Amino acid sequence: MEQQLVLQFDLSAPDDYDAVLAVEEQLAEALDDMAEVEGHNVGARTMHVFIWCDDADETFATVRGVVDAELLDHARAGWRHADDDVFTPLWPPALDRFDVS
Repeated sequence: MEQQLVLQFDLSAPDDYDAVLAVEEQLAEALDDMAEVEGHNVGARTMHVFIWCDDADETFATVRGVVDAELLDHARAGWRHADDDVFTPLWPPALDRFDVS
């Protein structure tokens, strides 16, 4: 798996953390044959879910079918090659920069 897809969720409501944990479990099951859900980390107001895959665009298309649309509306996504530190923005479509911090 040569690409890392990162989903970045805002944790603005008290139950957002539990919702994202549930999504992480759903993604691990749904992506079982095409990608590896590596885990997550939690920041002050964000939570990242890390996914290793061969094709970030294809994997994200599957992610969109799993993640609740309302939760995805408040998320960002980007990907990078395994040997690179620079992320390419993926979601939302107008996103011009993506960082994991």
